[in-house]
Amino acid sequence: MRWFQHDCDMHTDLKIQNLMAKHGCEGYTIWCLCLELVGKEGQKGIINSKSGWQNGLIRICGWPDKVKLTEILNTLADLNLINRKSLNYGNLYVPKFLKRSDNWTKRLLQSGSVATTAIDYNRLKDIRIEYTKAAGIEEGHLKSDDYGRIHKNIKALLLKADQKDDLVIAGIHWITEISAGKWSWTLETLLKKWPEFMKWNSMGEIERKYTKK
Repeated sequence: MRWFQHDCDMHTDLKIQNLMAKHGCEGYTIWCLCLELVGKEGQKGIINSKSGWQNGLIRICGWPDKVKLTEILNTLADLNLINRKSLNYGNLYVPKFLKRSDNWTKRLLQSGSVATTAIDYNRLKDIRIEYTKAAGIEEGHLKSDDYGRIHKNIKALLLKADQKDDLVIAGIHWITEISAGKWSWTLETLLKKWPEFMKWNSMGEIERKYTKK
């Protein structure tokens, strides 16, 4: 997720006021950090215990142990801001988090296509980075519409590649090499030239040369 919605009047919410009445600004800080962690590292509002998210929060806050963090997390669970059952298993789950997601992520999750989970989003991201690097595109210059268009084409390429990520990446490197600065190309170009790429790949040379070992 690139960003999430933060209500300007969130501090006036009764649950947040109860949180702050009990834990002060530290409680509010932990709540906001939980939202950021779930947005950056989570999948559909959940981040699991293996990520070490609690230790990460302790390091950020500079606390010597988990005592204060545990108290605040329990309050968050009591207020139903986070899910109690998930917390008991060491996971962080914010049930209503997806309502805060940016519009692009909402469309992605509602699409019902290749990218319907955060894991699938990471697949698209990895391929997108290979593409922008090969095409000389600055990631920081991409706009919301650019992400949608690029990921749509990546999903189309994955379908052609029978969901083989490495084969799509191989195609990206292949078209970069054959263009050799003589003409510009996009993922749409690769889609059009996919039969040509697969013809070369049928001999095994392209896939062996470009796919990850």
